[in-house]
Order: sequence, then C-alpha cells, then structure tokens
Amino acid sequence: MPITKGAWREYNALFQYSQTARYNGITDFETFEKLKESDYNFAKKNLENFKKYLISVGLRVDS
Repeated sequence: MPITKGAWREYNALFQYSQTARYNGITDFETFEKLKESDYNFAKKNLENFKKYLISVGLRVDS
C-alpha cells in the first residue's frame, strides 16, 4: 500500500521510539526516565497523526 511521505515520517518516528524504548541501555536512570517521558509524548502525537492518515485513506482504526 503506497503511503504519503508525511505518514511514513510518523510511522518511522514511532518505530524509532519503539526501538529506543526496548534496546537502548540505561546509564543514568533519572535522565533515562525523563527521556522516555519525552519520547512517549512525541510518540503519542506521531500515533495520532498516523491514525488520522489511515482514516483519511478509508481504513478503519480501532482506538
């Protein structure tokens, strides 16, 4: 399924946040927690935008 560049950016950002959350090590726990909170907030926005794209091309999205 071809997708727009904007939708690809949103999806790719979500993928990168997912990789970071799973595989990047912890050296300073307090800093790590702050970074993860920031990543989470950005990821929520990326997911919201990607869902809007899917809906705009006629796909059903479950909440």
